[in-house]
Amino acid sequence: MAAAKLQKTSLQLSPMVLHDMGHWPGLTRSEALRLSVERGHYLSCLNVEHVAAIAEEYSPILREALADLDYEDYH
Repeated sequence: MAAAKLQKTSLQLSPMVLHDMGHWPGLTRSEALRLSVERGHYLSCLNVEHVAAIAEEYSPILREALADLDYEDYH
C-alpha cells in the first residue's frame, strides 16, 4: 500500500508548544507536529457514533440549558 502524499500547511502555535515540538527524541519538529495532529484527529474520531447518539438523546435538555449562552460565553 502506497503512503498518502502529505500536504504542507501552516500552523500558529504558542512559543511553549513550538519549543516542546522541537524536543521529541528522534523526531524533527515537523514530524512531532504531524504526529500530534494525527493523534488528536484519531482521538476525536473515537466512538463518534456513540457520542452523537448521546448528544441526540439529551438534545432537548442541552438545547434548553444552552439557549441563553452567547458566542462570547465560549471564549
